[in-house]
Amino acid sequence: MVTIVALTVGAAVILVIAVFAAFMVGRGSRVDQSEVATTEPLQEVEMVSGPATTDEPSATPPTRDAVAATDAKSTATSPGTMSVDEPVVAETNSVAANDTPSPPTPQQQQPTTAAPVAEAKKPESVVVERPLSKTVDFASMQLDELVTSMDLTEDGRFLVISHQSANLVTIYDVLQRQVVHVRTTTAPRSVLCRGPFAFVANFGEGTISVFNREKDWQLVNELQVIKTGIAHLSAPAGPAFANEILVTCHGEGADSSYRKSYIYLVDVKSDKCREVSRAALASASFDGNLVMTQGAFNLSPSGGLTAYNYSEFVSNSGTARSIFAGGNQQNPYVYQSHPGGYWIGGNVVFGGVPIAQVPGDLGRLLIPDMSRKLVYAVTEDVIRAHRMNSSLTEVGVRRASYPAAFKDFARVYDNVNRRRNYMLDRPVAYTHGDRTFFFLLPAKGGDLLVAETAAFESNSDDSGELADVPMPAKPNMPADRSATPGEPQGDAAAALLQGFPPMIPAGQRFEYRLKVPASTEVALMSDIRGMVLTRDGILRWQPKQADVGIHELKLRVTSDGASSFARPELEVIDAELYASVDGDLTKLTKFATTPLNVDNFSFSESFDGKQRLLLQGDSLQILAPDGITVVTTRKLPRRYDLIEE
Repeated sequence: MVTIVALTVGAAVILVIAVFAAFMVGRGSRVDQSEVATTEPLQEVEMVSGPATTDEPSATPPTRDAVAATDAKSTATSPGTMSVDEPVVAETNSVAANDTPSPPTPQQQQPTTAAPVAEAKKPESVVVERPLSKTVDFASMQLDELVTSMDLTEDGRFLVISHQSANLVTIYDVLQRQVVHVRTTTAPRSVLCRGPFAFVANFGEGTISVFNREKDWQLVNELQVIKTGIAHLSAPAGPAFANEILVTCHGEGADSSYRKSYIYLVDVKSDKCREVSRAALASASFDGNLVMTQGAFNLSPSGGLTAYNYSEFVSNSGTARSIFAGGNQQNPYVYQSHPGGYWIGGNVVFGGVPIAQVPGDLGRLLIPDMSRKLVYAVTEDVIRAHRMNSSLTEVGVRRASYPAAFKDFARVYDNVNRRRNYMLDRPVAYTHGDRTFFFLLPAKGGDLLVAETAAFESNSDDSGELADVPMPAKPNMPADRSATPGEPQGDAAAALLQGFPPMIPAGQRFEYRLKVPASTEVALMSDIRGMVLTRDGILRWQPKQADVGIHELKLRVTSDGASSFARPELEVIDAELYASVDGDLTKLTKFATTPLNVDNFSFSESFDGKQRLLLQGDSLQILAPDGITVVTTRKLPRRYDLIEE
């Protein structure tokens, strides 16, 4: 028997709506799966919290800053995973002061209902509201502050921008074409993005601020560097990143790049720093196999290229041998955009062994595409796309235009290779699906130029795909500055350590209760064997004789959503020395000291051996036989490097 079902017009409309709704739900499901975090599991460090207040919490609506970070929720780290910004410590190292139970272990976690990463579908390209252009029209990003440097996250989604004179860091959403966060840190200069982290060098401070994309781009860590003049950050990329950063530091003066240059290796997890070279500049290859050093830009010839095996270069042996060298008479700052043998600098591509310039007319400036093996040669009128191969094959050409302020094209590119001030920024591009985004910091003015154009060609090997996210009709949205954009809470850190002892004896139990204010959380980030932070905020340690010496503790203090870092020093005193002063440590805190300029001093004895001579530039100090007490100080007519009597 055949049954015929008759649909009224109203029922048909309802059916169409239902089908459309199901389709949209399916799209949403695909987007959610595509945003599943693919980063390696990270472990959280528990925090010590201050006493809870008795006032009723006010119902505060979420800020726009929190809403704007669309990626933060999709990549949030689950409890029981290890974080690069929070080093591995004993389970009792950091706890809640209000005796809040610890998060369950991974074995205690309930199974998640989220789709597994392996099943996540690749996001599909979508039709967006902004029309695609076949020209490259640069426009000013119109930021509130002048730009110092920038770097693109490895997936090309965010541009991290430093503003050194304003003590600000801007997070710019590439796809949305708008500023989503503005964070505060002191004198930010060089920027390096690896994984979910943005490492920002604080010039003159000797620190590197670490911002975490998975935590709404909040400041989550601070790394210390021995020297303060941080000029450059570099590290292998992608899976080759091993939580190590090569840091180039320079001293003061015109000769700083060849007489006062230092390369340090900073371990991100342990916050340890050690010197590995005295080269003027060091950059790691993308795959982590090589380190490319460059001669000083303040000498002639300048910027010479020398390659080393990465493992040998960062070892403690000091026996790294160069693998190859080369370059031109004057070489620009060089960097890589992909694993392989090509290095880019200015309008030149270098490669081969010995390393040399790859022939080709590449305009005034090169912009590498970080998602495809393409490089874009920029001129006053056009941009040409070239494949990164031995012949730099041209694959397309587009007309280009610039804002009226940059009609003088010399304001856009720097035709001088010798970056004497070591402001080592570089332009970047990234292709998301059928769109390519360009970011260019002009040679003069501190502006930032941005352009969006149709992708130059379709390549099956391209990894960039346009995320299925809403696109605003208007670019250049105003900066989203929260009322408290992450300013360090120095007062909270100072109050925390009131009465903290400078010395403790070996072999005896040490306890100190941290003075944790209300609404403040504290995490112990130091990896000191045996030291723990209890649930009620007590720092405990029983140092052994082998621990004699000075130890730097690292405490992260979070108050009102902003983080700062306290680094108190604790000296462990020899047990016999402690007994010799009858336990009165004040008798051990009155030693005389003489400050040294570690970059420029010379020390020698007088002929009779009764005095010491200390030369520091244009200052000569005559010291007592103890080698510390200053007897006389004399001003010299000029600076000297060596003294002998």
